[in-house]
Amino acid sequence: MRRRSFLLASAALTLPACSPGPGPRPVIPPEPPLPTVAPPPSAPPTPDAVPRAFAGTPVWPTSGQRASIHALHRHHLCGAVFLSADDDQQPRSLPVVVDLTGPTTLAVLGAGGTFTTHEVDPGSLTDKAQIDEFGPELILVRAVMDDDHAYVVVAHPHHTHENPEKDHADLHLLKIALGDGAVTASLSLHEGFPDTTRWWLSLSLSADGATLLVAGADPQGRHQPPHCFGVRVASADLAVQFDASTAIPDTASKVSVEGDALHVLDETAGDSLVVLANGRVVPMPRSQLPHVVGDSCYLNLAENSFVLRNLGTDEDTALSDLNRGLLHDLGRPAIWTRDPLLFAYAPDSREPQASAWIPGVAAPALSWSGNRLPIPSMVARFRDVIYHDASQPHDDTLVLQSMTTGELIDATPWGAHGLALAVSAWGVATDEVFMPATEWVRS
Repeated sequence: MRRRSFLLASAALTLPACSPGPGPRPVIPPEPPLPTVAPPPSAPPTPDAVPRAFAGTPVWPTSGQRASIHALHRHHLCGAVFLSADDDQQPRSLPVVVDLTGPTTLAVLGAGGTFTTHEVDPGSLTDKAQIDEFGPELILVRAVMDDDHAYVVVAHPHHTHENPEKDHADLHLLKIALGDGAVTASLSLHEGFPDTTRWWLSLSLSADGATLLVAGADPQGRHQPPHCFGVRVASADLAVQFDASTAIPDTASKVSVEGDALHVLDETAGDSLVVLANGRVVPMPRSQLPHVVGDSCYLNLAENSFVLRNLGTDEDTALSDLNRGLLHDLGRPAIWTRDPLLFAYAPDSREPQASAWIPGVAAPALSWSGNRLPIPSMVARFRDVIYHDASQPHDDTLVLQSMTTGELIDATPWGAHGLALAVSAWGVATDEVFMPATEWVRS
């Protein structure tokens, strides 16, 4: 799995060549002192309203609490808060599901196959006895959502305190009701998964919301047989519909996650791709750098030959706007949303490049290139608008561009910083904070 799935490359950059023109720049006056927490967000005028301005302070987390955000949908997010009773204590991770209208924070608790949620005020959890009452530590690895439920992968780590290479974790997929926080279903994904590789895991929700695809593997191939898993499950009850272990030969030497598929390297039987969406096993040499989204695969057939392959029909569509550097980095942004997007950044070429793609489409929605022009480090999509931080000059501005025309819609002051970006009608999130929307683009 490419590093793009975890962190978006950090660079400070400006308005790109792909826009039709720089457009008017906002005047940003000196800001007066602001409170540390924003008031609860205002409801957007419509569920699809495109936000264009944001509060200068976060609505979550409160009180400067250290946190991370993994998924955003409407006015809910999934993430984690990090608790420590003193400066010397190793912070403890606490998975959470948050209703931003309060905000109300539900902690995900449990282990051994039994899980619950409990409402907490993270900012008040500073006593070690309070923290210890939560039981075994859980770590949020991935999360997606629909209108009614959050689907989260959590890890229960087991540390040896002797050799980190022997640390392992038990992985579970949970279904949590957004209304009352009930854990309505759970599925054990893997026991004893290498703890140092738990982040090499993918989770996605199908466009119709009916199925979830989950895959994990040790990308370094340090274990024989390879530690890996891949399943397609029904979102209704987390029943397994396809298990990739039935398609991986015993002779496999290494397995890696490539989006919604497992890439199996096998000197005996030949390299192959196990596609979770349809259960097919497709011959796929390792040199082709496959990246799979659903049943679509971006790959490098030969030198300077890149295609988008439909893994249901095996039909190829040539890609003229992709190269090996971009393909190697292609992946989903670190924060999941229901508006699918792929982003690639190739800083090491003679001319740095980046591009944003709609999965299954054979041309990028937006592209950036050039040594003197800015390239975004964070990109997000909401409906037909792309948000990014490539602004000119380097002025902490968030840019809104039309995905269909490239037209500059707006450029708004932006005080938050982070490594990832996500947008809903209710506001904008980085990997650390959520800022509520205060204005929306008029339709």
